Amino acid sequence: MSSKVRLAAQALALLAVAGLVGLFAWNLRSDDGKNIPSDVQEGKTPPAPAFTLPRLDGDGRVALSSFGEKVVVLNFWASWCDPCQREAARFEEIWDRHRRDGRLVVLGVDTLDFDGDGRRFLRRYGITYPNVHDGRGVVLGDYGGVPLPKTFFIKGGKIVGYIFGEAREEELADAVAR
Repeated sequence: MSSKVRLAAQALALLAVAGLVGLFAWNLRSDDGKNIPSDVQEGKTPPAPAFTLPRLDGDGRVALSSFGEKVVVLNFWASWCDPCQREAARFEEIWDRHRRDGRLVVLGVDTLDFDGDGRRFLRRYGITYPNVHDGRGVVLGDYGGVPLPKTFFIKGGKIVGYIFGEAREEELADAVAR
């Protein structure tokens, strides 16, 4: 290969890398709603991204909007996630305690997981609250992406609270009491 061709190839490669770096920087600076966790921690109440997903615990689909004015405790989990396994009973307890008054719903989102593994998880941990399946993690991405677990508290279509990681009993009680 001649030195002129090699130099042109190197320049083209450098230009491509510079373009990718520029695209990455632009993506970091653009706010497309995926900074929800940091927005909530700053005291903001961003709108909850809408979604409709297939039920994991039955037939049909569930839309977030179907819960109207109820408080929604939205928990993203996966069957392979150890903290998710530890917190499952806590969400079941909240669901059991509040389901009859009709003001609150717990909605689980099995994400980045196979639906069969998710169904086994529900049976193993005795989960009865509604659960949907987001196998590719598209909705999880709308809520800020990994890591798991993560829990959001939604009132009137706005995200008013967020728990990063495993939801502890005290945190859940405080958030639900608000």
